[in-house]
Amino acid sequence: MHQVLVIGAGPAGAFLSYLLAKEGLDVVLLEKAKMPRPKPCGGAISLRAKNLIGFDLGELIEDEINHLVLTHNFVDPLEVRLDSPLAYLVDRKRFDFFLVKQAFEAGAQVYDEQKVLRIEILPDRVRVFTDRGSFDGQIVVGADGANSIVARTLGFNIKYGRALALDCSVSLPPEQMLRYKGTAYIDYGILAMGYSWIFPKATHLTAGIGSFLPRKDKKLKLELKNWLETYGLGNDGNRLEVKGHIVPTGLHTTTYHQERAILVGDAAGLTDPFTGEGIYNALLSSKLAAQVILDCTRKNKSIDLQPYSQLIKKNIIPELRAAARLALLFYPFSGTVHNLFCKKPELVKSLLQSVYAGYDTTGVLRQYSKLIVNFINSS
Repeated sequence: MHQVLVIGAGPAGAFLSYLLAKEGLDVVLLEKAKMPRPKPCGGAISLRAKNLIGFDLGELIEDEINHLVLTHNFVDPLEVRLDSPLAYLVDRKRFDFFLVKQAFEAGAQVYDEQKVLRIEILPDRVRVFTDRGSFDGQIVVGADGANSIVARTLGFNIKYGRALALDCSVSLPPEQMLRYKGTAYIDYGILAMGYSWIFPKATHLTAGIGSFLPRKDKKLKLELKNWLETYGLGNDGNRLEVKGHIVPTGLHTTTYHQERAILVGDAAGLTDPFTGEGIYNALLSSKLAAQVILDCTRKNKSIDLQPYSQLIKKNIIPELRAAARLALLFYPFSGTVHNLFCKKPELVKSLLQSVYAGYDTTGVLRQYSKLIVNFINSS
């Protein structure tokens, strides 16, 4: 019997597997797809996520964001130049596979093309059934994203806000790519509750649009097309297939553990409800999970995963609540807020660098919420 079974080889699952395996635990990492596999995502790794992960990402970094162009409903561009990179841009296929390799080299057993069918909690173990066999372990970890089979099978009461995002890649000649190097283009007026983006990569652009309110896929595709055409990128011959994915933002969950099971990352609904960014909390929740699991195994105690839920509520949920409050103030009044940013561009610079670098993030979000309320009331 193994000690830990991790379901899902995204950043949360791979990083947790690495953290546990390097401490000598018997870890099995299961992934339904064949690795490496593509992943729809903007691929922006925040500074605090990069610092948390601790690895030298080296050649994985395809560009750095140190310049932003912000617009409201395609007009009134505001340029913001940053003192240090706001985020590092990676290809998620390569990034995720890098983390999986770190887990494997640390001693984790990695099995891809293993679709989990069901999970049983037994008195002395947990049993995971896949389309290729079964695995027994002391603990199972759901790191399998927004539609987590671990959460569904074991009856976790996870309540997400199901935001929807669409992504696509745009290929351009090298001379045209120079225009976008180091620059992120963001528009937050195209949707009532959401935004669109263009991020540069080594050989192409990643463009997308995301809504924090339920919307029809076809409607979002049309708005994405309009966004691309604003920058002369509407030629279908340059664009790869548009892919959609759920962005799970949840603040109504009461527990993230059961007797022998825990949820991490997107499976736990820990995506930021203001930015839609999920990699940082995926990594952080995995680090917290590793602490609890290692404590159980090192002290030869009975399995007690309750401290994990307590750590999530202490270290992650307050920031998500502050971000949700800011989102409700920002997006419905984005035109007014954009005027504020245009008048005081140092505010948006400070906000972005504080949030993405992780300096008292909860306090900063609350501070800006108050500032926006005062500005709206005075307008």
